[in-house]
Amino acid sequence: NKILQCNGWKREGCTIVENSGPCVDGDEGRLGEGDNGKEVCFGEIVFLALTKNSVLVAEDSEAINEGIYLNWSAESLDDGLIDCTVKGSIEECNIKAGLGYYLDASSLIKKEEKQRKRSNENDSYNWLIKCEKGTKCQLISPNKGYYINADVSNELLKALIRCPDETYCIAYDGNSNDIYINNDDSKLIQCNSDKCLSVTENTNMLGNTNIPTYFKNADEAADDSSVLIKCSGTCITISAESNSVFLNGNLKVDITNDNGESGKPLIICNNKSYSGTDASSIECKTSEAEGAESYYINAGDYITNNNKKLPLIKCESNSECESKEAIIAKEASEVFYINSNYGEEKDNENYLIKCTSDTECEYYNNDKTDDNTEHYVHGEAEGIKNAIIECNMEEITVNEEEEKKYKASCRLIEDPLSKMYI
Repeated sequence: NKILQCNGWKREGCTIVENSGPCVDGDEGRLGEGDNGKEVCFGEIVFLALTKNSVLVAEDSEAINEGIYLNWSAESLDDGLIDCTVKGSIEECNIKAGLGYYLDASSLIKKEEKQRKRSNENDSYNWLIKCEKGTKCQLISPNKGYYINADVSNELLKALIRCPDETYCIAYDGNSNDIYINNDDSKLIQCNSDKCLSVTENTNMLGNTNIPTYFKNADEAADDSSVLIKCSGTCITISAESNSVFLNGNLKVDITNDNGESGKPLIICNNKSYSGTDASSIECKTSEAEGAESYYINAGDYITNNNKKLPLIKCESNSECESKEAIIAKEASEVFYINSNYGEEKDNENYLIKCTSDTECEYYNNDKTDDNTEHYVHGEAEGIKNAIIECNMEEITVNEEEEKKYKASCRLIEDPLSKMYI
């Protein structure tokens, strides 16, 4: 009398075996014959679910972990999961509906069992459970990155699933104003002060080809190649150069982004002190603007509907900024703006922005200056008012170098009529 033995517990194939005798130590997935009739042999096993068509098992009672298991006997998402709320207690396991991503409790590796390189992390899991509309829940191997933890709602503690690579994942805390790429759909995960949310349909945040959106990448493993997130419908990670400035796609705006970050319309990237152990040498931070009439070169790829580049960011206040074209008068070959990102721990060289057309601008400094005062044509003049930028140059010593260095202090001259300027 022979049977077909299929050992899904070990993810092995099927073999034909003799059906004989009661279960013995070492049996795995065999139909045996005991004193009380037919029995299923799984060594030291307790049943989590048993129907006429399937068996869901876990190794001895101590191996029942607190967490979510896949219900292999489920017919739909409504009974797709088994939720065990107390470790080692089969009585505290119940069927529950599933939707989203869960850490698979059957693949738990306790912290004390980990390799040394992971010793600073939480308990890890080798598999995820994915429950998606239109299908049943299923076990999946993880991809590197972040998922929303569907087992957590309305709190930041363990609100995310972080997978450092394709072999394991951990529960991960969210933080207010954090933004991640969502592994589920290459769109966004946005964390506010209460919880983390998936951003799937908000076109104001997800951007488009002409007006992409930019975010500081909250991924702790981000390096110089992935310090920012760029979204043009879907999202990718990108690099950023020192002294680059972007509009903050996560700025709080009523109706269009009510969960965003208040009062910081910019992302400013600069070199940071490099210790030799950091993953990156570029640091990007969300920031207030320098106030009304502050200007920055727009590092984002913004173009108008008629395919013209928007090279500048103009801010009307500390919290309101927009991308715009430069303004070049017909008789002018170039105009200048005061660089609002100039200063200590910012761009300490380029005190002006020089624009040679309405779409072409670059940072500028006069490294051959011999005068204490310089004058430039301002790009945002109102007739004669504010038409001239005056920069006073102060000679400074840097690290006892013999080469001359200058610190600029620039301002607009409101009424330049009484003087002539070179």
